[in-house]
Amino acid sequence: MGMPLCVFAQYNPTDNGGVDGVYDVAPHVMRFGVQAFQFIIGAWAVYLLLFFVLATILYFTSGGDEDRMDTAMVWWKKSVVGLIVALVAFLIVDVLGDVLPI
Repeated sequence: MGMPLCVFAQYNPTDNGGVDGVYDVAPHVMRFGVQAFQFIIGAWAVYLLLFFVLATILYFTSGGDEDRMDTAMVWWKKSVVGLIVALVAFLIVDVLGDVLPI
């Protein structure tokens, strides 16, 4: 009678990991690198959001002190620029992760 068809459905001749024992590691390493970079960018964005909130609190609690208000504005501007850079970096890594064959 022979083998059932479901057994043959599990064999994929284009899969390098199954039959001949050759396993291509490069796509997995690249995928891990993309995910690690996205995690680092996300952590950086959380860090910048914290500075954004701290700058806002510092500005509102300055009580009219010009030095504290100027310091808060510098922090606020740097955190906004950093968040924009983090967003662009995340989008670039995301697009490259989709375009590259990983």
